[in-house]
Amino acid sequence: MDQLLKVLPDLLESARNSPELREAAVLATWRHVAGEKLRDRAVGLSLEGQRLKVAVPDRLWQKQLRDISGEMLARLNAILGRNMVSFIEFVIDPALAAEPEPQVAAKPAETEGAIPVEVLSAAAAIRDTQLRRAFLGAVVSSERRRAGSVAESE
Repeated sequence: MDQLLKVLPDLLESARNSPELREAAVLATWRHVAGEKLRDRAVGLSLEGQRLKVAVPDRLWQKQLRDISGEMLARLNAILGRNMVSFIEFVIDPALAAEPEPQVAAKPAETEGAIPVEVLSAAAAIRDTQLRRAFLGAVVSSERRRAGSVAESE
């Protein structure tokens, strides 16, 4: 997959008038950007113009991924080698929630900003709900302390 991603910008350049290739490239790149832990809960559906439509299991996933969509959008376009996607629309598809899977996100009240994708991926691997919440709470607390110490030193 990594080799394909490296040649993707050149491939897209040579076939720039192919909407099918553009969509296939964006959807494949989305799977890479979403990562192993998120790709089954954030499924790329289609590319309409520069709008990527992604299915998520519920509103909590929708909100959490919307909060980090800017970072994901930047990573997506960087891999593609051009700004092919300008917006990611997260639509709810309850069928994705069919298997019991740990929730990735902390409660909105527990977070001050977006939790990095890497942390969400790590949290998704924690099956125990209380342990996962404690983990995400520790991340948020750590970020708050770090942000406070940076502000104090300025």
